[in-house]
Amino acid sequence: MFDRPNIGWESEQLIEALSSRNCITRATAAEVLGSKKDRVAIKPLFRLLRDKDGSVRWRAAESLESLIGDEDIELLLSGVKDEHEGVRFWSVYLLGRCRFSKDVVPYLISALKDDNHEIRAIAAQSLELVGDERAIPPLLEAMRDEWKGARLSVFGAIKKLVSENKNKIDAELFLKGLEDDYPDVRFVSAFFLGELGDSRALTPLLDLIDDINEDVNVRQWAAYALGRMDDDRAFVRLIDLVNGEKSPIVRRMALRSLGEMALRNPEYVKQAEACITSVLEDEDVILLGLAQGMLARLQKNR
Repeated sequence: MFDRPNIGWESEQLIEALSSRNCITRATAAEVLGSKKDRVAIKPLFRLLRDKDGSVRWRAAESLESLIGDEDIELLLSGVKDEHEGVRFWSVYLLGRCRFSKDVVPYLISALKDDNHEIRAIAAQSLELVGDERAIPPLLEAMRDEWKGARLSVFGAIKKLVSENKNKIDAELFLKGLEDDYPDVRFVSAFFLGELGDSRALTPLLDLIDDINEDVNVRQWAAYALGRMDDDRAFVRLIDLVNGEKSPIVRRMALRSLGEMALRNPEYVKQAEACITSVLEDEDVILLGLAQGMLARLQKNR
């Protein structure tokens, strides 16, 4: 039996244990060093980010998160460009979770183009945590990522940044995004134009929803965005979609948007209820369920 590292060990002894051939010993030593709050462990723990064992790298990063201060920023910035993927990943991770006086946004933006898809994803998550709206344009561009996991992280980051910085964001970025070659950029742009509620988006969104050759997911979120416009033209188009759209997912979103618009605008309630009631015998059971739920909400809102 070997003596497992514990809080009673001196920092020097724990640092020596980071070189053990046993991965459990290395991971435990890394964890205990974080608990001891001894800054002498920062560089040895940083070197451990190259460990071949993922659990050891994770323990090292966890301890670094509790130890790293403003004076250690250059260590992490160098790590963003390190040749070892483990060092790059955890450096990007820590840049998002620790607070520094130096501007880290440009370094995290550069990591959105890393060769490793997991690093691109964690870069988006770190940009979300930093909360700087300057990251939105490069994040929108990153919606072209080939890996779905990265795109999900990017979308989550943009969503939070838009929510927290609505007054600082020019909708022109997303208006241009509607014309992008990548469907995921177009759908995200449509979604956030709805969130921003910018009236300039109405005509482009109507054009998008009318394009039957457009990606169905893009058209779905264009229908969502129209429901946020609170405009007669949007309302009439949503009724048309509920009544005659061939794509089930676009039609379902149109019904939801129509109902949400009526909930906010009492003058639309009578027409919306008539339209939604007309689908109660539809063969699409999902649409039927949405209709029943929306009618109940409209009735309760009276």
